Amino acid sequence: TLPNLGTIQRVVIGHNNKGVGAAWHLASVSVLCIHTGQEVNFAYCGWLSKDDAPYKTEVELLPVAGGAQGPHAMCRYSVIVYTSDIRGAGTDAGVSCVLHGDKGSTPMLTLENSKNNFERGARDDFSVESADVGKLQKLQIGHDNKGAGPAWHLQHVEVVNHSTGARATFYADKWLDVKLGTTTLVIPATQADTAPTNNKWKLSVQTSDMRGAGTDADISVMLVGSKGSSQEIMLQSSADNFERNKWDEFVIDLSSMDIGDLTQLEIGYATKRSASGAVGGLFGKQWGLSHVEVMNVASGVKQVLVQTSDIKGAGTDAQVSVVLFGEKDGVVVDSGTHKLDNSSNNFERGALDMFMITCRDLGDKLTRLVITSDHNGLASSWHLNSVEVLDTARGSSTCFPCSKWFDGSKDPASLQQVLLPAGATAAGLELLQYEVVVYTSDIRGAGTDANISIELHGQKDHTGPMRLETSANNFERGIRDAFSLAAPDLGPLMHVVVVKEGGGLAGDWHLQMVEVLHPGLQQRFCFPYGDWIKGNKRCILQQQDTAAGAGARQVTYKVSVTTSDVRGAGTDANVSIVLYGTQGDTGERRLESSANDFERGKTDTFFLASPNIGELKSLRISHDNSGLGSAWHLDRVEVASHANSQPLIFPYRKWLDDKHGCSVVLWPDNDGDGSGDTGQQMQETEYNIKVYTSDMRGAGTDASVYVEIHGSQGSIGATRLENATNNFERNRVDEFVVKGSELGDLTKLVIWHDNSGASAD
Repeated sequence: TLPNLGTIQRVVIGHNNKGVGAAWHLASVSVLCIHTGQEVNFAYCGWLSKDDAPYKTEVELLPVAGGAQGPHAMCRYSVIVYTSDIRGAGTDAGVSCVLHGDKGSTPMLTLENSKNNFERGARDDFSVESADVGKLQKLQIGHDNKGAGPAWHLQHVEVVNHSTGARATFYADKWLDVKLGTTTLVIPATQADTAPTNNKWKLSVQTSDMRGAGTDADISVMLVGSKGSSQEIMLQSSADNFERNKWDEFVIDLSSMDIGDLTQLEIGYATKRSASGAVGGLFGKQWGLSHVEVMNVASGVKQVLVQTSDIKGAGTDAQVSVVLFGEKDGVVVDSGTHKLDNSSNNFERGALDMFMITCRDLGDKLTRLVITSDHNGLASSWHLNSVEVLDTARGSSTCFPCSKWFDGSKDPASLQQVLLPAGATAAGLELLQYEVVVYTSDIRGAGTDANISIELHGQKDHTGPMRLETSANNFERGIRDAFSLAAPDLGPLMHVVVVKEGGGLAGDWHLQMVEVLHPGLQQRFCFPYGDWIKGNKRCILQQQDTAAGAGARQVTYKVSVTTSDVRGAGTDANVSIVLYGTQGDTGERRLESSANDFERGKTDTFFLASPNIGELKSLRISHDNSGLGSAWHLDRVEVASHANSQPLIFPYRKWLDDKHGCSVVLWPDNDGDGSGDTGQQMQETEYNIKVYTSDMRGAGTDASVYVEIHGSQGSIGATRLENATNNFERNRVDEFVVKGSELGDLTKLVIWHDNSGASAD
């Protein structure tokens, strides 16, 4: 017998955890007062167990609605959990939470359903019942650190009270990781009129793909901006970071610290080290850092709704990714690449799939998006109807119609589509088709089987990564590959970013140059490189305009030679060329490659690296009359470089043979009448060069020797020193005559050899 308790407000129920099967799943409790007839019901629907969330054997319960007087009525809550879209963000641990309001708190609520919850980039919805705790003020959420990958990066949580319709948002953007000492967070609610501070930074760090590049030491970073700098911040996550050829992602929250626009980043070994970092530093003392990408991200979230068409075969098993573009403060900004993936079977016929992505503030209005399929899986083709993007912070949405197939078996270019907002065409927005030409070098092993993508950066706008792929076998030695890419008017191009990924045994690539035709400006932009790209790497190729080129020390000239399409036009002779400019000449260069050059109707392309010769005025092209079919009918020569704003065409359309002569000087067709504009005859100067080989053992060489001559009025580029004798023997003087431009007073001579021959040294 109990004393009269009056109106029952709450109960406490539990067990002593004894016995073989002590764990107990309690559904509800009903209390009836026999004297008054009052019945009060208490719902729980959870475990009372030491081994299951919430890991306790006693719980305090509040009455359901209608069963008590006062503020403790039961109601249903929707708890919507967003896991971050960064590497290793998902968890297999059990997750639970407590809601705190101005009228009280719920018991520990286990968040589980029939799905594989809390995967990277996923949204998970849960429905729970508890007492009405009033206006939500804070959320306590955590996990039990169980499973193969318990560490979890939580983006944010939304809670809806279905009794009142009130909604509260709790932003986290943090790791729940026992290694970091945090498996539970207490998060205050974000007020409806208060946007989260836009002071979070996403860092993507790539360790180099070379032996011993990884490290177990502690790494820290400092962000330096126009208004100040951050403190030293340790880079920590749940993953085994900084391993060879691995990307690691981190989110840094500077809270109220305003550093302004980022101007510099300092990264290296941490000055304050953890115990494990100190031990790891003993074994991994060196770290090969490839590069770091930094993005300022807002705490706001964008909801991406993808509508697959309802036609036969429309669904896909391929991986899909998206890049969003907007304009903020007059500058075009993008979201970075986000994979669209959650725990559902996405992109089925007629299905509407929803994804949440976190990115920087893209402004009030989205201008376009780029969506890409990797064409993997058994059913790789995909017909996309449309994409809708909801800005959760602003409450606005933008629809991007598509109605196109993504089918790499028929058209590899279709795997990436640039979509404009509905009505953009009527508003005057349009996409241009840029021609991108990639030249793989003509040296041994230059080709690659890697995946190549490119970003175009102009004065007005830029693109995201665009895959370079056609039905041909791209990026082979000495080959020119052309691609058509859709993008808005980017303005004059400043630089391009070439990204190489994968490739296996044939992965390394020697890139000669990238050339881009801007269709709106009708201007070609050249981006020379001339070097190896090894491993997974991003390379920035700079565009140098005419003014910049005038002061450049080294220039790459693209020489395209077209043989006429007449009978017998081709030649097997050795062809050479000299380019003459206002600041000297390139020296005589042999035009040769691994291909069968100078065949009838064919255009052959060569690249010449030379000191800058200034404005190109003329050229001399010749052959040595060797081979069975030495006579050659030359149609024209075209020369392009970053030192000349437009390619110059040197027409000829005549024979070079014994009868007409095997050498000719050509002038460019500046007025467009189809004939060269004959200029002043070049007056060449002869330079006598004596080379003295030392009198010591092994001093001679069988290698080919080259020389550059520099003077007060210009330079003569790489010229091979050769004559009829066996040159460069021990204790010998060899004499050569080099013909070239008048250089004024000589200032410098550069001499080297190509390390060929049996005795190259």
